[in-house]
Amino acid sequence: MNKYIAWLLTLLLGAGLLPVSANAQQPPMLKVQAASGVIGSEAAVQIVLQEANKLKTLNVKLKYDPSKLSLDQADVIKGEGFNSGWMYVSHVEQEVGRVNVVAVSTEGFHDHASKHIATLKFTIKQGAEIGTTPITVEHLNGYYEVSIPAGLQHTAGAVTIETTPSTPPPGDGQGSTDQPTDQPPGSNSGAGGVQNGTTLTQQAVVTNGTASAVITHDAVKKLVEQLGKTASTGTGKPKLQLLEIKSEVKPGEAVTKAQVSLPKAALADVAKLKETGVALTTPLGRIVFDSKALQAITRQAGDNISVTVEQPQVEDVVGRMPAEKQAAIREQLAGRPLYDFTVSSESGEISKFQGGKAQLTLPYELQPGEKPSSINVYYVSSDGKLKTERGRYDEKTKSVQLTLTHFSTYAIGYQEVAFKDVTGSDWYADAVSFLAARSITTGVGEGRFAPELAVTRGQFVKLLLDAYGIEPVAGGDNFADAGDTWYTGYLAAAKQLSIASGTGANRFEPEQPITRQELMTLMYNALKVLEELPEGQGAPLSQYADQSEVAPWANEAVAYMAQNGVVSGYDGRIHPSLTATRAQTAQLIYNLLSY
Repeated sequence: MNKYIAWLLTLLLGAGLLPVSANAQQPPMLKVQAASGVIGSEAAVQIVLQEANKLKTLNVKLKYDPSKLSLDQADVIKGEGFNSGWMYVSHVEQEVGRVNVVAVSTEGFHDHASKHIATLKFTIKQGAEIGTTPITVEHLNGYYEVSIPAGLQHTAGAVTIETTPSTPPPGDGQGSTDQPTDQPPGSNSGAGGVQNGTTLTQQAVVTNGTASAVITHDAVKKLVEQLGKTASTGTGKPKLQLLEIKSEVKPGEAVTKAQVSLPKAALADVAKLKETGVALTTPLGRIVFDSKALQAITRQAGDNISVTVEQPQVEDVVGRMPAEKQAAIREQLAGRPLYDFTVSSESGEISKFQGGKAQLTLPYELQPGEKPSSINVYYVSSDGKLKTERGRYDEKTKSVQLTLTHFSTYAIGYQEVAFKDVTGSDWYADAVSFLAARSITTGVGEGRFAPELAVTRGQFVKLLLDAYGIEPVAGGDNFADAGDTWYTGYLAAAKQLSIASGTGANRFEPEQPITRQELMTLMYNALKVLEELPEGQGAPLSQYADQSEVAPWANEAVAYMAQNGVVSGYDGRIHPSLTATRAQTAQLIYNLLSY
């Protein structure tokens, strides 16, 4: 240790200085994250400091069992998450069974973000028994800017020894690896792909209702290599494969917040593989990031990435809103499950996935009298608005499944809408109920849905864009006959996104009834833009007696929709020129959103 650092420590740790208030909102918390591994392999334990605002020094001595663990390396983070102008010095002293970590900052830690202080890498010794061996905090101290004790709190960690092979299996001992034989709820890719991959299971540490799991780069590296060897090939649609990460807790442990931490390098390795995503299964739900979302996250992230799922209280959510909105939103959210989803790193919170998607599966038990089709999901904005998101209830898995393009606060809601001319026995009843619960359709007035009424081209564009969360636009290129009415902005969005090209001469004819082939073409174009064309089993277009009646401009779309079972004809015909009714259209959109 050089003279300057020794002088600095003497100054900071010296006695006789007058104490002043630290003004910290919460006491600093040192977390010793848990790890797992197999005998003969490595287990990495991370030390994270939370709520470190204005803390200037940290001194922690950790104790471990040297008969079970051998400390190979202590990597102390130097400068991670700090401005380059700050001086940040760390020092580690090691002795058998103990490791001492000292961190000093000349300006203090001036924000409340979590700080990754150090990573300790242990080898699990031969002869160690299956079970857990604790990593305990033997000594902990810290000082604020004017040298007063910080009153730090801490949680201890442990290394879980899972199996006893003489040589470590793939995965470097960081959790168990296996090929899943049964996909968990929500495993459908949403784009028709078959998901496969490798599973990494990590035991989480639960402290005050928070389940924390830290995944190391070494834990992921060999699994990524294995995924790279199984990447899809061929000329067909690429299959989405997944690296599965499971954060588990012991039975009976109550959890209101789940956090999974990964190094940026681990996600970057996965993001390099084509059509490969990461699935995080936590005690509060499952999150699947597709490859585009992973790329967006790694582009925006610092060295460490944390994915958090939390169930806040209604008052916590309402309290962020303008005062005049609180009463109404409080009433709407009362008794409904709430979730906060965040992705963050040292560089800040990452809320948008820049064209990528995250698919969520949240456990939910239907309440007495609730209809599955009326369960929906709301995005709860900080300005006091509820916006319906793409979500549905899966009766088989008893879960709500939804697709998101950004993380924020969400609520599992319920809205049952009844129409006088729709009965429970009608073949389209669930579809109409589903769309009405999400305000995709509002009926024709006087409590009627008018299921046999023909759908106009303008009505269908609005239904389609609302169903997939595509917002209308206020200006820009539009059709000559778009007018200035309720569908004007929807036609502009459809044209600008190349979903609709019109009927010629820059016209769309929004008031004309839509034909089946027009409907299929618009839907095909929209799903192509969204990269969500489904795959299924249907009948080739050549099997329909009237396939020659399909217009050349609609042939690609109609053939794809028929081949993949999205639409089907009747009486051996596809009926491309027939107009579509409101009931038929509702059922078609419902089928796609439930795919």
